[in-house]
Amino acid sequence: MENVRTQSHSLRQYSVSYNNVGNVQVAQRNRPEALNSYQVQLAITDRLAAADPSNADRQRDLAVSYAKLARVFRKAGQLTDGRAALPAGRTIIARLVALYPAGSQWRNDLAWFDQQIAELKT
Repeated sequence: MENVRTQSHSLRQYSVSYNNVGNVQVAQRNRPEALNSYQVQLAITDRLAAADPSNADRQRDLAVSYAKLARVFRKAGQLTDGRAALPAGRTIIARLVALYPAGSQWRNDLAWFDQQIAELKT
């Protein structure tokens, strides 16, 4: 069991590293590389979330990964891809709100996703 936790922790560290690199690339306006970093981060985060579906933090991490991708797609003018990423993240957050209605952060996240989706429709 300890080996699984260690592996999960290591994967989480890789995910955070790719996220941080993507953040720097966004700041440098290097959207193609930022998209690549965020897509790798999403793949790692998806794996972690799938391995522990009852872990709300891992699920939120996955939703945030979709949000970051959507933001870069939007800035790159790839609205179709942005429109696809946002509902995936929203679905995860809506599930967390249903499971844990007292979680104010998740309600805030849900409102953010709804706002972003509405803006892409206009």
